[in-house]
Amino acid sequence: MTYQSSPSAAAPLLNRGASLRHNIALSFLTTLSCLIITSPASAIDIDFVPSFSADYFDSGNWSPTQVPTFTDDAFVRSGGTPQAWSGGTVQVNSLTVGDVL
Repeated sequence: MTYQSSPSAAAPLLNRGASLRHNIALSFLTTLSCLIITSPASAIDIDFVPSFSADYFDSGNWSPTQVPTFTDDAFVRSGGTPQAWSGGTVQVNSLTVGDVL
């Protein structure tokens, strides 16, 4: 008497193994992409230098020409008071008002 295993009985085990490898690879890539996306950015100094208006969200009022974000250090040394006229949320790493000695 000869015993032969059925190919259909082994197939679910093989598919489960492939699915597990796929899930592990997908999980690894997802974790890696999250680490890359959320890696901390270095803060830069951005000075408020109003040229056309006092609008906080006008990148032309900042030097370098960009609106500060939560990773940046914003400075309002002299030359006006920034106002958030166009709406939005103001978030900076730090805010210094006045001259720094």
